[in-house]
Amino acid sequence: MLPTVTHALTNTIIFGFDSAWSDRSPGAICSLRLDSAGHMSFEEPQLVRFDFDDKVIAYIDERKESYARAVVAIDQPTVVPNASGMRPVERVAASPVSYAGGGVQPAYTGGNKAAMFGDEAPIWRFKASLGANDDPEQARDESRGLFLVEVFPALALLGLDDRFSDHKCAPKYNPRNKKFKTKDWNRVIDTLTTSAEGLGLVECAEWCSGMRTDTKPTKATQDKLDSVICALVGYIWIACAKTDSIMLGNLETGYMVTPASPEVTERLRAKATKLDLRCTGGHTAD
Repeated sequence: MLPTVTHALTNTIIFGFDSAWSDRSPGAICSLRLDSAGHMSFEEPQLVRFDFDDKVIAYIDERKESYARAVVAIDQPTVVPNASGMRPVERVAASPVSYAGGGVQPAYTGGNKAAMFGDEAPIWRFKASLGANDDPEQARDESRGLFLVEVFPALALLGLDDRFSDHKCAPKYNPRNKKFKTKDWNRVIDTLTTSAEGLGLVECAEWCSGMRTDTKPTKATQDKLDSVICALVGYIWIACAKTDSIMLGNLETGYMVTPASPEVTERLRAKATKLDLRCTGGHTAD
């Protein structure tokens, strides 16, 4: 089920940022831009990394100045108060992701995750330098401002393509993983192409389709694809019907926004109810 655009966006830029969670290896960033007349353009992904030179901040600052509203959809936990274990939102996300044969990496501040989420982790320097509003609902409702929104590509793919949400059908598209399948890589590309076309994001769809020519994808190529997933999730969140997306969790213990089909919504709601975690939006299964 393709999302339905219900809000004609103008004067808005949406960044898709696959941060790689640390400054040890690069991630990727791209942008969808809607000018004052609503004309859409797409800047294809670039490899970037968190660093002390704030190059990611410079990338965002340089581009956002021309737009009233800027949304950074980031594939990284942005609220991590827990010292160990999974955040509640990750336990909820794990329900459909695990059913589909994928995994959810927990975020916590201690132990082996200190470099990613401890006091000196790059994400907190990034957030402080960015100075964005953390509330995803305000990103949707306000026409001006800078907003940071947490997304999760592995979960988003299940909501964008029903084939991926079936039992053990999550795509294996990480070239570094021994379970990598070229068939899955191409299916992810096709899903992103179809989704972008359905949303009227012509340049983005063309870029995604062009990735089919890469017969030997690398992790860097996957990072670029993930940045596009992030951007699409951000666009769907603010431009499409509220039933097309779901918000899990809260700003105190952690949250995610994601596209959600009726089947994925049902699994998320059932788990959220068990954990007494907020779950808003999404479809109603027939």
